[in-house]
Amino acid sequence: MTDPNREANAAAEMQRAEDALRAAEALAKAALYNDATSRAYYVAFHAGNAILVRLGEQARSHRGVESLLERHAVAPGLLAGEQIKRLARLQQQRSTADYNMAERIPAEAMDAILDDARAFLDAARAALASVVSQTGSDT
Repeated sequence: MTDPNREANAAAEMQRAEDALRAAEALAKAALYNDATSRAYYVAFHAGNAILVRLGEQARSHRGVESLLERHAVAPGLLAGEQIKRLARLQQQRSTADYNMAERIPAEAMDAILDDARAFLDAARAALASVVSQTGSDT
């Protein structure tokens, strides 16, 4: 994949992350906490994919995003290890929200879930800016 393709695909992933955040916030405001939790996970998932795509990597699974981020973003210092913990926590919460029919995400959990999604998105923006400054390209 060429640099312009990576830049365009990373930008598209970041737009999907931004859209997922707006959806998560709107769903939380509507008291649809399970749906909001699912969208909050996708904020981090798409933002993580944006970093990977920009680095020329492609995950084949949700777990692959976490693994590749650890190897290609955390190890070289583009992303703090705490962000991988956030991603894993959001993924676990999404799994509960989407697949555990007996469990409802409580209203009091939403602030922390949305905070994790926002923090991951902010960290992804910083990581992408760092990649851009290293390569001399602009996304």
